[in-house]
Amino acid sequence: MDKKTQRSYVILLSVSVLCLIVIVTAGTFAFFNPIIKGEGKDMNIGVGKAALEIDKGTFTANNLYPITADSKNTKAISHTFTVKKTEDTTLKSGICYDLLLVIESIGDKLKSTDFKYELVKGSEVKSGDFQTLLNGVQLNEEQQYVVSLKDKIQLGESGDTYTLKVWLQYEDGKDQSEILKGDASTRTFTAHVKASGQTGTCKTE
Repeated sequence: MDKKTQRSYVILLSVSVLCLIVIVTAGTFAFFNPIIKGEGKDMNIGVGKAALEIDKGTFTANNLYPITADSKNTKAISHTFTVKKTEDTTLKSGICYDLLLVIESIGDKLKSTDFKYELVKGSEVKSGDFQTLLNGVQLNEEQQYVVSLKDKIQLGESGDTYTLKVWLQYEDGKDQSEILKGDASTRTFTAHVKASGQTGTCKTE
């Protein structure tokens, strides 16, 4: 084989390999659905749109006083909200999201095991206290605490409705006089909920 023919063979082989790579790569991408990550209405991409909205997402509790655990259903600060897709969502795939609580302000006396929360969705109940919830959490740039209430939730077709209750709990036989010291700001709480998610099915690690 002369040099000219050999050079032509090498060029032809290189072009063939390049074409094969392009075909395989294009075929690989075709099997993947676009993944969208974001918070609330920030979940947008060029080929489609998926967005979450939360109605009545903000609430405030002022000058809290202790109540007994058995009176939480009537006396706790109770807030019901719904996470749902916006009307302009165009993607057909599901949405997996985390439910977050953004604490804008919390009085010093409420960063304790006495300040309780309960998240209810149908028959599902998650409860705890804010000392544990805030453990290891640092303030962000906006001077807010962002904590996870629940993660890896598959959004229901018509949305998900929750009730979040917060209360300062009275404990019989426990000296809680320290809680009531100071002005009302030490027992004030302001927060809002938000959803952070991506399209697709929730996957456990």
